[in-house]
Amino acid sequence: MDNTAKKEGRFSKSVTRRKSMTREAVNTRARELALLAGHNSFYVTQADYEQAKREVTGESDRDLQNAMLDAKQSIEKRSRRRILSRH
Repeated sequence: MDNTAKKEGRFSKSVTRRKSMTREAVNTRARELALLAGHNSFYVTQADYEQAKREVTGESDRDLQNAMLDAKQSIEKRSRRRILSRH
């Protein structure tokens, strides 16, 4: 195995480890949020999970709002195209 292959192997292991650590951190934070909301830690809602993911990954509420607006605009644009194509 040459040095390049060794470096690539180390890189992929590092990425996999980071993803696993992030997933674990998100799940842990989601359980904490569920407890704070007065739920059993095994009853994690989608909102708890999404909030935990934003907190752990650093994604802001603004990023989420922008993504939702983009999706809404895309849906509206497709709807307008369908209406215009019928006429």
